[in-house]
Amino acid sequence: MLELNKQTRENLHFFFLEVHEQLSLVELYFRHPDARVVQRLTGRAGYSDNLRSRIQQGLMRQLMARKKNRSSDVGLKAIEELVFDVSGLCSLGCEAIQECHKHVLPDQLSARKLCAKLVKSLRRTIADIEPALSEYDCHKAITIGKAARSLTKRLKPITEKILTDSSSGDSKSISGLLFSTYALGLMLKQLEKVSEAILTATLGQKMNIGRYRALARVADQYKTETDNLQINTVAETRSGSTIAGLRLVTDRYESSQYMAIFKEGDRHKLKEEVDGVESWHGIFPGLAPKVLSYNKKGDRASLLIEHLPGHTFENLVLSDDTKLLNNGLKSLLKTLKKVWNATHLNEPASAYYCQQLETRLPVIFGVHPQFQTSYQSVCGIRVLSFEDLLTQAKARESGFCAPFSVYIHGDFNLDNILFDPAENHINFIDLHRSCYQDYVQDISVFMVSVYRLQIIDHDRRKQAMDVVLRFIGAMRHYAKSRDDTFFEYRLAFALARSFASSTRFILDRRLSERMYFRARYLLERCLAVERGKESRFKLPFGDLFFE
Repeated sequence: MLELNKQTRENLHFFFLEVHEQLSLVELYFRHPDARVVQRLTGRAGYSDNLRSRIQQGLMRQLMARKKNRSSDVGLKAIEELVFDVSGLCSLGCEAIQECHKHVLPDQLSARKLCAKLVKSLRRTIADIEPALSEYDCHKAITIGKAARSLTKRLKPITEKILTDSSSGDSKSISGLLFSTYALGLMLKQLEKVSEAILTATLGQKMNIGRYRALARVADQYKTETDNLQINTVAETRSGSTIAGLRLVTDRYESSQYMAIFKEGDRHKLKEEVDGVESWHGIFPGLAPKVLSYNKKGDRASLLIEHLPGHTFENLVLSDDTKLLNNGLKSLLKTLKKVWNATHLNEPASAYYCQQLETRLPVIFGVHPQFQTSYQSVCGIRVLSFEDLLTQAKARESGFCAPFSVYIHGDFNLDNILFDPAENHINFIDLHRSCYQDYVQDISVFMVSVYRLQIIDHDRRKQAMDVVLRFIGAMRHYAKSRDDTFFEYRLAFALARSFASSTRFILDRRLSERMYFRARYLLERCLAVERGKESRFKLPFGDLFFE
């Protein structure tokens, strides 16, 4: 547990007493508006500022004096943020009554009393901050956060009361009280942050309510304390989600394996992932991780899912262990065949690859403006712009669809495929785009995700491209066994889409241009095929994937 020095603890105690006194004045003003109350509060503003400054200086000295300890450092910084946020409550309270005093008329008495009751409840909640902090009490921290959210719900009736009771029709009076309620709303948001700061200080790691609940569930499942669990950010997705791993860390033991994976981000995207995982459990059990919990709040949500053992395929391709890579590839090919055979539906599927790419062009051109050109002429031969080329390719592609549907991953990148060598087993993760569709989409995404690996070493890059050739060889065999006549023609459109759309994630100019020109080449090849001979089309995979 984090221990503060005696001077800092004393300053904290006096700080919270001063905050209590200042918010008492805010409450008093709303009950009995008086200029003297405003003056008293304004005159005390410097007291809390001075105490805050002393606390921050004490925390900084303690931070500089102690040996490097990540948990303690995080805790000290959390207390500093907490003090800053609580100090902000006083500032907002002062602003609220100053604005109220300028404009509010006597006929707004009932609305002011509602504000006074809210401030009183707010003071009582703030009184729990010091004991929660000194006792390292996560339960009290959660209670403070709940109280803040509960009090926030009381703001709407107050606003409605202000508007209803405005018999005088004085706009300044109305705006004065509305500003006061707005300031109270900001104070309650600050209080939610304080709740999370207490959790962070207590556990010694960056924490919010969603993360703490995830910790508590894992702790309960593994019969341990939340103090013994550590949550580490693993990645942040392009869509804004945070991915973190939970593992066991005690004084005697530190696990190298995560016990569960925690995600937080946009509610709709995480709900899609939950639905995708559950759909895989129903359609082909054993490939997807288990969902341990899912919680939502407003437009945000958190997800706790099972951590699966093994290596991502990206790690396999980049490793020096060729035996491990070979075993992983064999297992993947077997798994795909099983999934596709088990989920096969005699319903045609159209992925509309050119249309998918068309919707992403603004982002691609935003990252690589050099790709957006008008038509050009080379030795008298007209060269279409990429947009015009894509428009023609879209019209040509529309006549060809997969003769059947299978359940696909939907985002079949190397880092979404796991191989567990101990069990010789494949797992899929990040399943929010799974659906019944043309299997060629997964094939193209896999192949391009290998190509875009930024491998400089010649031998290692050759090994990666060999994976592509072995993979496409197996895919050709599967397509033939299913009488998929236009497999390779559709794959050309799909690869063009994957090559071009992937450039929006790549800033390396040389690599992005190689991928862009491959996309152009594939679209031009598709358009050059004589109508009626699309089934004979063959892709030069060696030229596409070797340099």
